[in-house]
Amino acid sequence: MKSRSLIGNIILLSVFMGSLVFHGCSDVTNTTKEELTEEEVLVLEGVLGNALSEEDEGLLSGMMDMTGRFGTNGLNHRYRRSGAFEGSPFGDFTREYDPETGIHSISFTRDVDRPQWSVSLSALMEYQFTDPDGAFLEFPYADSTFIQTIQFNGTRTGQTERPNRSSSFERVANWTLSDIQSVDGVMTLEGSQTGTGSMMVSRPAGGEFSREYTTQLDLVDVTLQEATEDEDRLPYLVSGVIEYQTTITKTVNGEETVNEYSGTIELSENGEALVRFFGLKRTLRLNLANGSRVDSGS
Repeated sequence: MKSRSLIGNIILLSVFMGSLVFHGCSDVTNTTKEELTEEEVLVLEGVLGNALSEEDEGLLSGMMDMTGRFGTNGLNHRYRRSGAFEGSPFGDFTREYDPETGIHSISFTRDVDRPQWSVSLSALMEYQFTDPDGAFLEFPYADSTFIQTIQFNGTRTGQTERPNRSSSFERVANWTLSDIQSVDGVMTLEGSQTGTGSMMVSRPAGGEFSREYTTQLDLVDVTLQEATEDEDRLPYLVSGVIEYQTTITKTVNGEETVNEYSGTIELSENGEALVRFFGLKRTLRLNLANGSRVDSGS
């Protein structure tokens, strides 16, 4: 059953994340210095930008799919996709329902190829819709006013490529969306997203370097505003605080150096994420649509 395979994926991911931190490392650094090097900034911009952004199949893309409606050959999204996704249909779309668990399982691929950006993704997602009494909904969209809560588990595996960075990744989201029928149109999102991967980064002055990474995003106080006629873009309708932990592994001549970073990410319904680092003065401001750095921080 697909729900079991997803649980297995989560367990394997946890083991793999632990092994990256502790296996074969010659040096582990908890980042407490006052400044980041520009190389560190480039890596963190890439890793956290990918983990968050819509175009790189990060947190925002997961939210889009979580709130979408099942169609015949894909998902009909509640929020408007970024323009880069237009003309990029779902592939290999399948859908199943288990009445015993109330789980709707879908799988699909999604590929985008643009001059400055490309992504290739395979996804397995599980939805459990419940009404105000906690009963499962087999046909959640027959009368969507019955949906009170969505329990969502999603695994995304793929690759992204941009002129300044390329990455392979696996991300696992475990979320609960509640208050769907709230009078003010504000829904509450709880849970976490974990990820592992590798990234190749290009230096502005020339040359490339690679890093392995793990990330965990814990949603502390995140809300989604229902789309309106005036605003239907998710990056401008999500707000709240996320706590993150990121581990970056550098390997030179077979020796590993591990740097650990943690802090908060603030979302303010302005299309951006403000990243703060515990113990550091530096901040990063990232575009939620494409994960790029808006400014250099201070």
